Amino acid sequence: MQQERPESDAQNPGHHRFLTWWAAFRKQGRGGLWMAIAVAVLAWNSVANTALLRDAAAYQSAGASTFVVEAEAGVDGRRCEAATDLPNVEAAGAMRAARSQIRPAATPGVDLPTFEVTPGLPGVLYGDATNRNGVFLSIQVSDALGLARNDGLATQDRTIPIGGVFPYPDDGRHAGLGYAALRTVPATDAFDQCWVRMWPESDQVRSLVTASVVAETSHDQPPVVSQLNTTFGAEFHGDALFRERPSALAPFALMSATAAMGFVCVRLRRLELAAARMVGVRTLDQVHQLCLETAAWLTAAAPGSLAAWILIGHVLGSDLAPPTVQYGALSLVAAATARWPVCSPGSAQFAPAACSPTSANADRRNTGPKARVLLTK
Repeated sequence: MQQERPESDAQNPGHHRFLTWWAAFRKQGRGGLWMAIAVAVLAWNSVANTALLRDAAAYQSAGASTFVVEAEAGVDGRRCEAATDLPNVEAAGAMRAARSQIRPAATPGVDLPTFEVTPGLPGVLYGDATNRNGVFLSIQVSDALGLARNDGLATQDRTIPIGGVFPYPDDGRHAGLGYAALRTVPATDAFDQCWVRMWPESDQVRSLVTASVVAETSHDQPPVVSQLNTTFGAEFHGDALFRERPSALAPFALMSATAAMGFVCVRLRRLELAAARMVGVRTLDQVHQLCLETAAWLTAAAPGSLAAWILIGHVLGSDLAPPTVQYGALSLVAAATARWPVCSPGSAQFAPAACSPTSANADRRNTGPKARVLLTK
């Protein structure tokens, strides 16, 4: 019995199209795998960076970046306020025990622990202190008296405007302000303490502040410098932690891998490029062509990369802007992985002629003036 011969691709164009699209799908799948790996690596790096930033924010919000210079009746209020002119100093203010305590009308016979502070000290306790005048209450006092910002604190003889409410939890900070009121006074007299919130931390700035805020009359008694909250450690070594994180080299490793993929992609086109030079195409024109092609792939990959990076930030719950280095790395990887299936071997059946190595054979056969004109265009 005579066996039936299998149909050729010419006799079965549907089968040929299926093979073509299946080959394209396999190659694009490889590019998608590389893209997924790149997104996973950069997401891992983003998680590490976000964790460091959250630790730094927790360190600052707990008052660990605030130090206190204590010298009884020896702190110059004006010098303490002027410490904000120094590098890294975000806020500074002086404080002393008030000569007269505030007695709220709601608690007759019970005085409210009161301290006199310069206008800059509320900014040390909470960063959004826009009102620098009036009396400031701790959250515990405001809750006990049922008062809020912009209300009035009624006493036996008058009503004092409330400038703000500051948080002072019992999380390891110096005791004394958890249930207290702060009354702002001019920074003209001597005070007992100078509070300075500084970020990033600097030993040089701390020493300079300590030496400058103490009045000349109190040099016989050296000041005492302490950290407001020691729960998080004496210092936050954020720069060292950032350099030593496991994913420090991840973006640059992806960029290096992308550069290698780009080199291989151009290397696979050596027959096409050599054939073009044989018919008169200048090397400089080929360089321009490759640069334009690369720019086109990057332009096409950038919006998708940005969308993917925004999605990563949304999934991670981070409100931080995507780092430029990581976004650049993701764009390069997206461009390389999108171009790789087109320029890889065996893609002639579905790749554009500009990227297909088999086009070199046709160029080599067409060496006449018409081919020269087409290639130089």
